[in-house]
Amino acid sequence: MIKAVIFDLDGLLINSEPIWKRVEIDVFSRHGMPVTEKDLMQSVGLRIDEVIMHWSQHFNVDVDRDEIQAEVLSKMKEAIIKEGLANKMPGVDEVCAYLQDQQIPMAVASSSHLALIQTAVEILGLKKYMRVIYSAEFESHGKPHPGVFLAAADYLRVDPLQCLVLEDSVNGMIAAKAARMACVVVPAKDEMDRPEWGLADGVLPSLEGLMELVENLEE
Repeated sequence: MIKAVIFDLDGLLINSEPIWKRVEIDVFSRHGMPVTEKDLMQSVGLRIDEVIMHWSQHFNVDVDRDEIQAEVLSKMKEAIIKEGLANKMPGVDEVCAYLQDQQIPMAVASSSHLALIQTAVEILGLKKYMRVIYSAEFESHGKPHPGVFLAAADYLRVDPLQCLVLEDSVNGMIAAKAARMACVVVPAKDEMDRPEWGLADGVLPSLEGLMELVENLEE
């Protein structure tokens, strides 16, 4: 039985992946890491420090990772404040209202920094629904390590086996399953047919179909 739902943030509650790509391409290219949108598909779902480490090693450049991270996070916060509400994903409000009516506690657990998660949740008008907001920045490892989801379940005081994770990335799905949680994925339209989704407990084109799926998972 599902007793708590844990949401990812980027790509699930907010269509922020294009914003991340835009900011990372801009910042990284100015620091000797000329990534493309296709390149960045490799690092979806990872923490920003892990993304910077990956691409600095890939391009064999010696960079100030803290400086780059601060620049990316600053630009992302500005963009979310300006563009976040217009990029809320379909079905978010309906799903959160439904879960609240069912008295199912909710959390956001994301690879983004806590300040960004809090900003996005505020801009999207979701703060009233979320009992826990947690970031993988406080974990020794980001996704696909399960730590961020296990910590969120601990803060919710719910057994991981009774948690449902909602994700959009392969790394996030792997993290959820490693935490022994049910996982429903809502991939980007051009990723719906990825074979990796066979590991998930359900695949939806949008959050709008979640209510029926949750009821089926509980049967």
